[in-house]
Order: sequence, then C-alpha cells, then structure tokens
Amino acid sequence: MKLPSTISKILTNKYVLYFIAFLSLTNILGYMINGDINHIIVFILVGLIMTYFSKNMAIVLLVSLLMANLFSNNIMFSKEGFEGEPKNDKDDDQTKQKPDKENDDSTQAPTSDESFEVGRGKRNPKIDYASTITDAYS
Repeated sequence: MKLPSTISKILTNKYVLYFIAFLSLTNILGYMINGDINHIIVFILVGLIMTYFSKNMAIVLLVSLLMANLFSNNIMFSKEGFEGEPKNDKDDDQTKQKPDKENDDSTQAPTSDESFEVGRGKRNPKIDYASTITDAYS
C-alpha cells in the first residue's frame, strides 16, 4: 500500500522519529514504574511483529505504542469480575471455632480506670438521652 506523499514525508522525518521514540521510551518507563510487565511484553511483541511488515522505525514504534496503550486501557482485552483474592473456606471455619480470648469483652472484668456512666455501658447499646443531656450541661 502506497502512502500519500505528505504522510510519507512526515513518517520519514528524523524529528518525528525522535518524538515517537521519546514517547515510546517514556511509556515503557511508566509501565516499568507501575510494574506492568504485560504491557511491556505486548509492546515488544508488537514491535517485533511490525518489523516484518515495515522497515520504517517510526511506523513500528507508533503501532507498538498504540497497541500497548489499547491493551493498557482494556479496550482490546476487557476483564470482568472480582479482582480480589479468593477466600479459603478452611480459614473461615478455623476462626469461627477458636474464639479470640484477648478481644472478648464479655469475659473480662472492668478495670479500676474505667468509670461507669449511665447509658454508656458496653453491654447496653441504647443511649440514655436524659443522662447525655445532663452530662452535656455539666
């Protein structure tokens, strides 16, 4: 396929090649910082495949850059579903069978530092509005 003369002049310009190479380098560095090894692999593989179709490095880098960005934005490969780790049912059963003795408030006696306030006990979740208003005015 023959490209129009203006597009071929732009793609063979060395400054355009430098600009595309700069964009590609910063994109690869960004993927490295984020730890996206899959995007780097897509960039490299598309670049290798494109060298068989075109010897123009600007076209190779530009197509590789576009394909890696499409892959990163999930336009080409859409993932659906939950992204967390699956729970292990055995761990849940073990935690239900073994109560935590350190955090069990019902077996511990209140210490001497704790004072009893009306309507604010740990076992009584209801709020005594009369005592709350009296405490606020005090």
